[in-house]
Amino acid sequence: MKPLGDRTPMHQITAYTNSQTDCVLPSFGMGETKFQRAIATIMFTDVEDSTGLASALGLVETTRFMIEHFTLTRQVVVAQGGIVQNFTGDGVLALWLGSEMTPSETALKALAAVAELVPEISLGNAWKRSMGSLSRRIRIGLHSGEVMFVNDRQWDFSFLVGSEVNFARHVEQAGKRENGTGVDALVMVSGATLHLAGLATASIDPYKLVRLTPAELAHRQSVDWRRPCSRSRTMARANVGL
Repeated sequence: MKPLGDRTPMHQITAYTNSQTDCVLPSFGMGETKFQRAIATIMFTDVEDSTGLASALGLVETTRFMIEHFTLTRQVVVAQGGIVQNFTGDGVLALWLGSEMTPSETALKALAAVAELVPEISLGNAWKRSMGSLSRRIRIGLHSGEVMFVNDRQWDFSFLVGSEVNFARHVEQAGKRENGTGVDALVMVSGATLHLAGLATASIDPYKLVRLTPAELAHRQSVDWRRPCSRSRTMARANVGL
């Protein structure tokens, strides 16, 4: 991964069709391989201390725990127009692809999904604790940038390519350095995502990391992320030092 200072600014990319890529990129399998090159907003989630959870709960109950997280996350992502690309064992990789919507919409829909997901995670953890069961904090990271989404429909196989995907994972992992006391979900967002959503000026470093507080996420109840008002912009800028 490049040092942050060596990153080039994010620029808008229009979707590339297969006719523009099939001369240089091979298909795989026996079906048609579809290439979609676009700006996307990428989300990683991670269940903290999943190893300790597995040791404490055993295989069956750990599987139940993970299925509950995967199912909830998938429902919220799909409802907001996103794609669940992969389950990572103790988390989810999802994306909002700019070939299906505008780059700005990818960020806005991703933020809307996170704002819906966080209180659901809190409710689930509260229920687990009330039943005397184990709960875990969930880390969530959002980043926007250029990716290639490769999909073979016949083999039902797809993957995501690009350095921005790696950085999106770094955004989620950065939550490990934050004080997560008293929160059930810890959300980190890159400057690129805030910029696309209209929550920060164009001068923001796309690779600056910002933590969204529970109060800002709760503000989603009264402000639609799809039409950010001056108040929500002010809150985001306060966090990124603008």
